[in-house]
Amino acid sequence: MTPRLLARSQGTLALPSKATGGNYMAVMHASTVVRNDRRADESSPSETVLASDPVAATLHLVEIATQMGASDLHLDPIPGGHRIRLRIPGGGHARGTLLDVGTLKGPSDRVVGRLKSIAQLLVYRQDLPQEGCIPRGALEGLHVPEIRVSTYPAQDGERVALRFGTAEPLALCDLGFGDAVMAEITRVLDDARGVVLVTGPSGSGKTTTLYACLDRLANAGVSRSILTIEDPIERRIEGLVQTSLCEAIGLDGSAALRSLMRQDPEVLMVGEVRDASTAALVLEAGLTGHLVLSTLHAGGPEQVLARLFCFGLEPFAIGHALRGILSQRLVHHEGGSCIEGTWLGLDDALQEAIRARAPSHEVRELVDRNAIRFGGERP
Repeated sequence: MTPRLLARSQGTLALPSKATGGNYMAVMHASTVVRNDRRADESSPSETVLASDPVAATLHLVEIATQMGASDLHLDPIPGGHRIRLRIPGGGHARGTLLDVGTLKGPSDRVVGRLKSIAQLLVYRQDLPQEGCIPRGALEGLHVPEIRVSTYPAQDGERVALRFGTAEPLALCDLGFGDAVMAEITRVLDDARGVVLVTGPSGSGKTTTLYACLDRLANAGVSRSILTIEDPIERRIEGLVQTSLCEAIGLDGSAALRSLMRQDPEVLMVGEVRDASTAALVLEAGLTGHLVLSTLHAGGPEQVLARLFCFGLEPFAIGHALRGILSQRLVHHEGGSCIEGTWLGLDDALQEAIRARAPSHEVRELVDRNAIRFGGERP
């Protein structure tokens, strides 16, 4: 017998509650049934999720997503409500499969407001993008990891995207880098100076890698001053001083980094290098004896170097400050995911080539020589 997930009643698709014995483990089956019903009777009303109780609806939406193992939940504004979609890892696609679940009807803006309130966003502002985080344990009765919340104003209302974190913090040795790359990363972390940049597509685990590095540094048995600049804070780690950016009051990446440099830091984590100003400050911190961990959107190690040059940064600063580039992506297999990519450690020859602005083919040869590839199998 197929588990009862969604109950149809008078043209609505109502999310079940625990009181009615609802089973959340067959969302994929339920969505298939919905699509088949549409083909059988195109004149039937659109299937909907009732939003009359925003607290209950919020809990049900999150529970469906987590029970199904979704990485993301989307609420797309449409006339009269929101369309509900889940991104499920796997399915033969690098970023997973985007699955239509149904429609949130009624006062769906109240559900959006509920999510924003828990994430400590400005509920009354629907005209600007906002980012926040729902802490672990903030949703009553649900044991779910921290959830990143992003809102964006659209024509028919606010679009909401939820990104679900991993259930437990991962140790660096559990990420599947392999012995050679682990030895290189560990050596740079223990040296505690210079800049390490992590790159990869959205959803490839860049932030997870940064947190694993920070967790190792915080629990290495050495007292360190470790400060972070995040947008937003996605996971709380004991032993760190974590800061969430707020551009609405002028606290952007470069402003926060300038201030933190006066806080006697030893290790800095900058969530993302987004502009030339932040990039210059990151390199400056690396040149002055700090260890700086950050992410940068680029296709791979060679593209990271190209972006740093495009920011107009001095080759001297890049060559001296940059210690390593980690390029990674997630590969989904049946039964799980694994990480694969490339670690590029900058040896003396590559650093000198960068400082001297060597021809691109010479830099490429040195990158290929130093690169260590890893992954392809689950750890």
